[in-house]
Amino acid sequence: MISLFDCVATLAEVMGQRLRQPEIVNILIPLLNTKWTGLDDMDKKLLPLFECFENVIHAIGEEFIQPYVVQIFERCTRILKSILQTVRAEPKEGWVLTEAFFLRATELISVILLTMGTEKSSELIHHENNLLLSLMVEFLGENNLMARQTVLGLFGDSQERIVDPRQVFLAELIRHASLNL
Repeated sequence: MISLFDCVATLAEVMGQRLRQPEIVNILIPLLNTKWTGLDDMDKKLLPLFECFENVIHAIGEEFIQPYVVQIFERCTRILKSILQTVRAEPKEGWVLTEAFFLRATELISVILLTMGTEKSSELIHHENNLLLSLMVEFLGENNLMARQTVLGLFGDSQERIVDPRQVFLAELIRHASLNL
């Protein structure tokens, strides 16, 4: 059975920038946002909604997603923080339970950062005292190769939007990079 989120994601992929019409966006985004806020952070029903938002945000662009972006971004970082706590509490089972959420949250953050203008992306990255950056560094220290590769990709996507790269735990990044070579 195809879900509403799959249909909307496919619509966004097919329509692309043609979806940037206020009459469409003003119906679509509040509908998706209602679902987004109505599900718990680790509810499996949230997983297709991540992908749906990725496609929709990419298609409609910065202008239309602006009112919702901070809420979406904060939830993704909150989920990442929860995953880190779960993985540290249950090293073996933690990744099995949370891997899909980790991948979806990091991918949605990446899409948001690449879609938003440099200034707004920088604000998001440095939001909450660099919470995203500190979480990324923490995940680089995990034994899970998938997590490290995903986070390094996210660093790559965000590097142009980091105000002062020297502030971003440069010594930690170099240390982790050398451990992964």
